[in-house]
Amino acid sequence: MFQVRQSRTHICFSDISGLIGMDSIPGSFDIVGVAPEATIWMYKAFDCTGQAGSDTILAAMLKAQQDGVDIVSMSLGIGPQSFNGDVDPLADVTKKLTDAGIAVVVAMANDLQPGEYNSDLYSEQWPSSEPSAIGVGAIANKDFPLVYSAVDSVGSTIKYASVYPIDLPNGADVFMVDNGCDSSSWATALSVVQNVNSTIFAMEVGDGQPCTITSIGGWNGASQKPVYLMAYNSDSTDPYLSVYDTPSQGFFGTAQFTGVNNVDGATLAANFAAAGGYLKYKLNFISKSFESPAQPSGGFMDYYSDFGPTWHTYELKPQISAPGGHTLSTWPLGTLGGYCILSGTSMATPYVAAGFALVKSQFPEANIDEIKAMLQTNASPLPWIYDSSIIAATAQQGAGQINVYNAIFSQSVVSPGQLTISDVTHTEYGTANITIKNTSPRSKTYTLSHEGAGYTDYRLQYQEPTQQAIYGTATFQTPTLTLSAGQSTTVSLAITPPESVTAASLPVFGGFVTITSTDDETYHVPYIGPPYSLYNTPYLQISTSGTILPQIYTNNITSGSLIYDNGFLEINPANGFGSAIPTNQWTTEIRVDVLPANTTIKASHYGFDSSTSVPTYQASSVTPTSSIFGYESFGTLVNKTGYIWPGSYGPFGSDTTVTTGNGSTVAVGNGDYRWFASVLRWGGTSGVQADYDTWLGPVIRFVDS
Repeated sequence: MFQVRQSRTHICFSDISGLIGMDSIPGSFDIVGVAPEATIWMYKAFDCTGQAGSDTILAAMLKAQQDGVDIVSMSLGIGPQSFNGDVDPLADVTKKLTDAGIAVVVAMANDLQPGEYNSDLYSEQWPSSEPSAIGVGAIANKDFPLVYSAVDSVGSTIKYASVYPIDLPNGADVFMVDNGCDSSSWATALSVVQNVNSTIFAMEVGDGQPCTITSIGGWNGASQKPVYLMAYNSDSTDPYLSVYDTPSQGFFGTAQFTGVNNVDGATLAANFAAAGGYLKYKLNFISKSFESPAQPSGGFMDYYSDFGPTWHTYELKPQISAPGGHTLSTWPLGTLGGYCILSGTSMATPYVAAGFALVKSQFPEANIDEIKAMLQTNASPLPWIYDSSIIAATAQQGAGQINVYNAIFSQSVVSPGQLTISDVTHTEYGTANITIKNTSPRSKTYTLSHEGAGYTDYRLQYQEPTQQAIYGTATFQTPTLTLSAGQSTTVSLAITPPESVTAASLPVFGGFVTITSTDDETYHVPYIGPPYSLYNTPYLQISTSGTILPQIYTNNITSGSLIYDNGFLEINPANGFGSAIPTNQWTTEIRVDVLPANTTIKASHYGFDSSTSVPTYQASSVTPTSSIFGYESFGTLVNKTGYIWPGSYGPFGSDTTVTTGNGSTVAVGNGDYRWFASVLRWGGTSGVQADYDTWLGPVIRFVDS
């Protein structure tokens, strides 16, 4: 087999279990990794506390390149991607390695919480957000690996999750801790318990409870400490929270942790109370055989797995997903070492790195994009856990669940492996090309179709689901085609976004272009993008009824109320004035210029009725020295550049000062003016008036009394 040297920069040994093979250990577990014949090169970038700086990670990556590795697998994140255009040095080096032919496979990170009403977009961390990196999402294990059985003193079976069975031949007393995260509760418990070595400290955890599994603690100052912990989950509604769970071995020091699901947890609590509590209720551990029960979250994207896409460019993230939730994995040797059950994109990442290695072993001349496309187009899209009628958003799952076997043995090649659907030009949106090659020895007929995936708003309304069944449509230049053996062709397609979307909510939509062949092979190309033309969407928030927007106002010092400019407004700057000029979209330039009230500049929107008369024009005593799009201007009140978050950028003031074109300031003084707001459309050119969404406001007359 082609030898693949894989570098890694994570100290956690569990991170490589998806890649390597392990010999059978008598009386233990057999674990065989995805690519057991790959050669592993390991680079330690983290210290013994699990901390690392970018300098050591960069050094490890560059040393891996120097050593000539083929794949770098990294399960780390150093902070959320920047939306201001800054690029982290790790991203630069990731691109450098990719350009050199080294695939960089990176965990998306684990920042999210369970729930169907969360705003999850754009949560990935550097360097997974680098477009050239292969970002990896995590899928929940279909089965929980290790669950053992105990029998309580009233004859009920209580099943518990643990890497190893509890070794107490004479059974254990149970003590219920009121709050497993409260030090006073632990002080009470440890003072009452007669023998900590034969007592299981049980506690309720879960959604709505004061304690979660990873927050259990509070006994550090006690003279004796718990030896056995048992947490039972009380949540029975969320599929992620009603299952078994265990932190990593050693998370609670030398204490052995066991987890009980919500059903057996209710039995445990009820039987404990009915028996009379501590010293009257026991658990007996007779069997050391384990089972692997199905999980309600199994086969779905796991809740913590970070979403894409990339800010502004809508690059697909993750690229692909793999098993990562509740994975039986190797763990550093120690009191509780050998194995553990871990969850995270860190578990899924080596799986994908190993899958990449297997494909590369069979196609050694293929480049990174070609192998990535093989993995993506042969992956299986997954449904959304909270509504299985919806295919999970491509921002959550990327191409879906990896299928290395199909990637290697498929008899067609489809490329590219992913599409970004957005503006092609200022007048063209959503067009793309897909190339299909028949690599089989016989003729094949292919049919192209479309499947929508979860639509999600970045700005969610109250109780708005994270994902919704709002889909675009697709048209294909050639929806059905026949290719002879070895022949390839390129098919043009166009994705039309759904109608009536709220662009101000900054939505993201996606789906899959599906290609099926006559021999029942199916390929999927994921896509993602904004469901509207970024260039042609409104940038200024305009309202002509109700609350008028944009708006300009001054203070009525007599009544303390605000007076709005509905066509003409006298403002004494000493009384203060303000405005609201809200924007709907990201932009790289916004400005508000002060123009003579008799300007003839044209605008996209007007804040006045041109048929309404206004008082005779009173010119300023100051001569305009600046300009905007070739028209006279006194200067700017607002002039921002860079990546500008959608919001309100109206000026406030108590004088008539503006900034001129040469950077100096001047007071325009009494006279009649109009404000002219300009917001640069995405993809537009600075200084070209047609590329701005503009608003010309009503007359303002500055007075000094």
